[in-house]
Amino acid sequence: MASELTQYLEQRNGTAFCTRLWCPANGGSWADDTCIGAITCKVLIALVTDGWCRSKEVLAEMRIILGRWKRDEVKVILVRYSSELKQDDPENALKTILPYFDGNQDVYHEKYGTGEPNPDWMRQVGDLCGLLNDAPVAVAET
Repeated sequence: MASELTQYLEQRNGTAFCTRLWCPANGGSWADDTCIGAITCKVLIALVTDGWCRSKEVLAEMRIILGRWKRDEVKVILVRYSSELKQDDPENALKTILPYFDGNQDVYHEKYGTGEPNPDWMRQVGDLCGLLNDAPVAVAET
């Protein structure tokens, strides 16, 4: 979904970085490129899946983002997916990070409470981004 979202944002004149698209085309270290994205983006769009919440690499990235968010340097948009992972689950690596962003700028991939796809989720993300050409966006997915 990160690739599709990145392409959608770029079609609407947004500037986006997604490791899934960037790294194969540019070589180098995905970890370094992701770190640079976390340090420089103006907006972070996090695709919050259970796998994403279990990732130690994502935890490192989100620690960078959290510090920048506290200094008002980055906007965070969470795209929420249906989840089986409880907030206090020991496997949830982000259990102490995500509560900072709860209700901040949430978009639901599924229609809230129904499990049905939300056909407007990408447009909702684009609207929240403002799609400013000078505001680089990082799309985070694991």
